[in-house]
Amino acid sequence: MRQRFLIWRRLIAGCVALLGVCNPARAPAQELAVNQQLPLVTNLLQFDRLAILGQPVSCSIRLRGVVAWANGAGNKFVLQDDSAAELVQMAPQGQTLHPGQEVILEGNCSSDGAAEDRRIGSLLLVDNDGVHAVEEKSGAVFLTAGRHPIDLAWFTRDTPPALTVYYQGPNLPRQRIPASAWFRRSRSQEGGAAAALSGLDYQCYVGDWWRLPDFQYLTPVKCGASTDVAVGVRTRDTNVALRFSGDIEVPRDGRYTFSTVSDGGSQLRIQLLGLRVTGQSAPPQPRPAAIGQILSDGEDSQWSVLQGTVDFVGNSQAPGLELELTSPAGRMRVRVGDASGVFPGLLLNSRIKATGILRRAFSLEGQMIPGALWVPTANRFKFWNLPSHSGVPSRSR
Repeated sequence: MRQRFLIWRRLIAGCVALLGVCNPARAPAQELAVNQQLPLVTNLLQFDRLAILGQPVSCSIRLRGVVAWANGAGNKFVLQDDSAAELVQMAPQGQTLHPGQEVILEGNCSSDGAAEDRRIGSLLLVDNDGVHAVEEKSGAVFLTAGRHPIDLAWFTRDTPPALTVYYQGPNLPRQRIPASAWFRRSRSQEGGAAAALSGLDYQCYVGDWWRLPDFQYLTPVKCGASTDVAVGVRTRDTNVALRFSGDIEVPRDGRYTFSTVSDGGSQLRIQLLGLRVTGQSAPPQPRPAAIGQILSDGEDSQWSVLQGTVDFVGNSQAPGLELELTSPAGRMRVRVGDASGVFPGLLLNSRIKATGILRRAFSLEGQMIPGALWVPTANRFKFWNLPSHSGVPSRSR
């Protein structure tokens, strides 16, 4: 009986998909206009309070702070100001960041991730997420002529794969975005700039989801380059996700409306953030914290250091890792963004000191206490009583 139901469901969804693809001129089902009405955020604690519920929120930011940590690729860094610390994820800006650099970050953005993983990310322009038959959603934004970094994500569970992206703008009627508008960046040679090539980079993932997953903790089963947005690069028809990244080129300044028509879920993000390095100072020192400590308002979401004993290692997919630390005062979660080279099973019962962004929780009595620590890499650990051959450095960096 269930098999017949699934067959009928796929047939119906397939018919709807054909109607959606063959009728590109139909009005968007829902449109989000991104304009000057976005809330203005001028410090990191304000952003944290907007994003703390885990749902994507969009805002305009004008932030000044100091880099506490940065990865080698130049697309992730922890920014600390006088109020809090937050992870920032954005397309590379053609410069390498280092701890201690003073920067200004401004533009329109959205929160990304959830719980301890939340971060400042590219603007969520189209949110068509969730399990559904073919559906269209749209978003509008003012763009300057030229190229802008984008990130397009899509997944499906058991409906026929369908994904089409449209745009319209000044003297540009609504149409499927042509392959000629997409550009990807080649891997730059050391000391040289990255060249722009036609098409998009893509990664394919498999899994069982009801909403788009957080791809930073997943390992793709296939990677490559595509000339266009094409679900044909997938490795299977069900329980599959694709992520396309690159630049989109628009011909002139003006207001552009983007739409995704998809089964399953899809999201389109566009980067409208600008970063300027203004100086150099001493890297921010992490604030000491303790498991079970009662926190005052504003003491959470800080670049912090604490210690405990590892009594649980989760099954997070590479490169991430989940740990649980205990002390006589209680327990808390630790989420490692990149645990490459670490053998998880050998970490049990080790005492560690970890540095990262502290996230709050509330005790049964309603008091604010440390709930989780987001640690960028295992290099932010210092270990005692560490088993041999763990692959973890013995000193923090």
